[in-house]
Amino acid sequence: MEEDDDIEFVEIDILIDDEDWSTKLPPHKRCAAHTQNLVLKDAKKVEDSVLLSVRDAVFDKLHKFWKYQSRGNSEIYEKINGKLFPIPIDVRWHTYIDSVEAILKSGISKVNEIVTAVQTHAKEFKRKINIDSFSAEDFYFLEEYFKVCPHYSYNI
Repeated sequence: MEEDDDIEFVEIDILIDDEDWSTKLPPHKRCAAHTQNLVLKDAKKVEDSVLLSVRDAVFDKLHKFWKYQSRGNSEIYEKINGKLFPIPIDVRWHTYIDSVEAILKSGISKVNEIVTAVQTHAKEFKRKINIDSFSAEDFYFLEEYFKVCPHYSYNI
């Protein structure tokens, strides 16, 4: 075996002219995913108690909505919506954006139709569930939440 016969070592400073090297490198661009992650982390630092209570209430409803989809009601969700909703994963912040987008695309009437169907289904089997309908204010909040995600092309 011939070692290092095909390898030619070249000093890098010979290739880069001191006056010209910066024009050969592309300009620095911050990763869009990282920037979005920073924006969402900053949004969690908001101290406005009214905003926080609205956010917590809306996301509590959403978590229950997503939970009941994965607890034996997927046929109801699929029948009314035509497909299942993506369920977010806590360690993947972008999955919340995808999930909220799917809710907004379906619209308040379809989402509330699913909530009513799940409530009716639970009553038929004498099960106690805790899922609430969404108000117009809830959807307005979700639309505003979604607007901080400019890397998506969907317009509400």
